[in-house]
Amino acid sequence: MENAENDAELIKGKLHWSSGFALTLGIITTGIFTSIGYTIGAVGVWGMLLIWAGAAVIGLLQVALYSEMALMFPDKTGGIGMYAHEAWRKYFSPIGPLCVYGYWMAWSLALAAIGLTLGELVKAQWFASSGTFFTIGSVHVGVQHFVAAAAIILVWLVNVIGIKLTVRLMWLLNAGAVVALVLFIVAPIFSGQWSASSFTFHFDGPWDGLKLAIGLIYVAGWSVYGTEIVATFSPEFRDTKRDVPKAAMSSGIFMLLAFSLAPIGAAGTVGEAAVTDNPVGYAVDAFEKIVGPASGLITAFICASMFASMAASTGDAGRALYGLAREGMTLKQLDHLSKRNGMPVRQMTIDLVINLAMVFFLGSTIAVLFASNFGYLLCTTFAVGGYILLRKDRPEWPRPLKLPRFWVGIAVIIFVIDAIVTIVGFLNPHIAGYGNSDSIVIALVLLSFGPITFVIRKKLQDRQKLRFRDEGPVVPDVADKAEVADPV
Repeated sequence: MENAENDAELIKGKLHWSSGFALTLGIITTGIFTSIGYTIGAVGVWGMLLIWAGAAVIGLLQVALYSEMALMFPDKTGGIGMYAHEAWRKYFSPIGPLCVYGYWMAWSLALAAIGLTLGELVKAQWFASSGTFFTIGSVHVGVQHFVAAAAIILVWLVNVIGIKLTVRLMWLLNAGAVVALVLFIVAPIFSGQWSASSFTFHFDGPWDGLKLAIGLIYVAGWSVYGTEIVATFSPEFRDTKRDVPKAAMSSGIFMLLAFSLAPIGAAGTVGEAAVTDNPVGYAVDAFEKIVGPASGLITAFICASMFASMAASTGDAGRALYGLAREGMTLKQLDHLSKRNGMPVRQMTIDLVINLAMVFFLGSTIAVLFASNFGYLLCTTFAVGGYILLRKDRPEWPRPLKLPRFWVGIAVIIFVIDAIVTIVGFLNPHIAGYGNSDSIVIALVLLSFGPITFVIRKKLQDRQKLRFRDEGPVVPDVADKAEVADPV
């Protein structure tokens, strides 16, 4: 316990609310530049707006719920999975490690996929004639693999140095991407280049297109709900009670505006068909039409935002793994922070090794991404459900930020929506382009490591009786209560 308290002191007081906002920028811009184009190709611009703006509204409502829970547990590192654990431990304690492990998978294992996408962009723009250097099994290693590996190593190094450097880098890397987003929104309107005449709305397939819509929300979830990472960093803010709500809500509002307006601006400039034909490079086409030839510049902006997203993911995943161990839910060796600067170096190094192996030895990351997305949405669903349970089971727990009672009803609606998206998306991987039923099996195998390491920790390392229900405290102890007592 004393070691945990000392570790907690190492990470406190380093972030301002604007730092939390900066951490989310790369996630938002990466989603716009690399994912939305595929949705437009599937359902049209108006269909994309329904999916992404609708999901962004849900994401904004969720961060309000998370803000209340973050202030209930200001010392909990690990984010929304920890809130799910606190809420559900009374009913079935293995839900906690399953959620936090799934959350870690989402942020950690995505590094290889994002890095390879970044590498493909770099290769297409500046090394188009480059071929395969050598082959490892079924993997034809080329420029894109070395770019991905370099990015993974660099984001690890930045995070190891410290959170302040990471935040400064976020502002620098995302500046160009944010400028591009503003230009997409404003410039075409004033120049007269924007037109909605090509926009369509079409949902085809089973359930009159509803199953397709659910599958697309399943894909969008990681990007649109990603502003919740503010909760993971909540113990590191200077003033948790004020900084966390400000960072969460400002990033949520920016996310909603960006996902609603920027793609419409870009698509209205080049036309829906151009976006469908070039779902990632459409941003280059739009930028060139607005300001002239600048494909290299906009590609650099996109790559910078992807690198920023990877940096945020690395820090978030490392903290989730540390929080999981600190709460006694995974291997004891991961309950450790660097004494130099309080960073979860050991945990981030594990992410580094796993993702480098994926880049060079895994022929396709699709099945892993499917498992990661499932783990993330599973964690999100239980976290939102956890808000409802915490209101019911811990009414006396101090809440520096307490939302009005009607938010419980909102949480119920979101919980049902998230549960439907998670279940339907998981059982139908082909809808979202994640393959076939083999992906379901791989996802279940990967997620099983969470409960397995939980059992190893309890039975072999801590020598404790394995309990499937843990009542938990209904009010914090004296020390914790002093930390959460003052209302916002």
